[in-house]
Amino acid sequence: MNKYLRRANRTIAATFGFAAILASFSTAAQAQLQRRIIIQNDCNSAIRLLIRHADGYRNWHMHGWFNIDPYETTGLTSRGQRLTQSDNHTLYFYAESTDSRGYLWDGDQYHEWNGVNYGLRRANVTAQGTELRTRITCSN
Repeated sequence: MNKYLRRANRTIAATFGFAAILASFSTAAQAQLQRRIIIQNDCNSAIRLLIRHADGYRNWHMHGWFNIDPYETTGLTSRGQRLTQSDNHTLYFYAESTDSRGYLWDGDQYHEWNGVNYGLRRANVTAQGTELRTRITCSN
């Protein structure tokens, strides 16, 4: 009987050990899915930008306003923290030019920011290493 108990204990220990190994791989894989959000303003107008991003499963955030000069490329930060996006979620944004040209980039995904509903659009993104890039032009 003692032999069977030892065998059962080894089986249970092996099962928990295997589960711990799988969990560590899962955590490492999830950490690799976070990419820094980079915005490239290829318009000849300065813009102000509002984004909605997910940095984890069902972990959505709104951030704004980001002022981006014409032809500037910038990584977004909030309160000193780099903003990241999970690969398996969509990045949304709303932007408008800050000059008299009246450029507007909006969409049909409405979300509230500081008491105002904004129509956000789905961002066309390109993953480059640890970065997720979105390019805003005057024509898009």
